[in-house]
Amino acid sequence: MARALDPHKKEAILTAARMIFIRDGYRAAKMTDIAAAAGVAAGTLYLYFNSKEALSNALSEDFFNRCALMIDQYVPHIADENGLTQYIDSVIQIARDEMPVLSFARIESFEKAGKGKEVRKELSIRTANHLQKLMDEKAIRNYDAIALADMIGGMLHKVIMSCVVEQTFDLATHKATAIRILEYALFESRN
Repeated sequence: MARALDPHKKEAILTAARMIFIRDGYRAAKMTDIAAAAGVAAGTLYLYFNSKEALSNALSEDFFNRCALMIDQYVPHIADENGLTQYIDSVIQIARDEMPVLSFARIESFEKAGKGKEVRKELSIRTANHLQKLMDEKAIRNYDAIALADMIGGMLHKVIMSCVVEQTFDLATHKATAIRILEYALFESRN
């Protein structure tokens, strides 16, 4: 009977992979260095992840899981005082925290495996479910929940790309503009 894999070792391996990928870059990173940094034997590493690509995919998946948790934490409260600002701040923070990972992560392999589209759809549906509850409670204006989730996601993606990743435009200005647009679109009483 096969022995169950230790979730603590898996987490240690992912933490080490993140560190080594950031330090050495994806191409130069070695599985043996990742194993050593995780405090496991190389053979043990391969029990959990059979390649660097598998490790990179796991880090991408971890990023999307954290996005899901952030959605669950903040979207239900966007109608609260400062709720929209807190949500946008959390999106900006996760982008800043994850930018090193996203820069080396082999997102294209995640995409080729069909996971990117699936995960983005799942995040949109998760967001839409929270938005629908707010619409049902009359806390925000009524729209198609999926379309609204996609519109909000698209706007925030553009803020992140323009102001955090590429640093082309001023973050404070774009953030304030996004908040004003969303307040106008979502809340009748704030206009």
